[in-house]
Amino acid sequence: MKITSINIKESGDFTIAFNTDPPLTRPVYERYEMLHALEPALKNFKPFNMHGMTYLVLGFSNDIALPHNLAEIVERILTMAESEIVDERAQKREQENLQSRQRRERIEQTAKTLGLPLK
Repeated sequence: MKITSINIKESGDFTIAFNTDPPLTRPVYERYEMLHALEPALKNFKPFNMHGMTYLVLGFSNDIALPHNLAEIVERILTMAESEIVDERAQKREQENLQSRQRRERIEQTAKTLGLPLK
């Protein structure tokens, strides 16, 4: 996930809003929030995202200096969050496909045992 710009409309004195490509989704934000908490460099920043927002907002106090690599750190964590969500969805699809194949095989075996066709 790439940070493309600062959202000037949603940024303020003690908040910075990042536009992303692709736009931020709720699942990616929720995973980002967990990963953000583990990143020491972001301890002075609080992420927030209202339902339906497609950008990330970080709040901070007025007595901190913004690190020059803040966008890079945030982008790295957003990318990790996005990758984890994509991987989880792929694993879920694989599991669903496996279960579907197993179900089909059981039904086919039952039909064969009973000598009945499938329709």
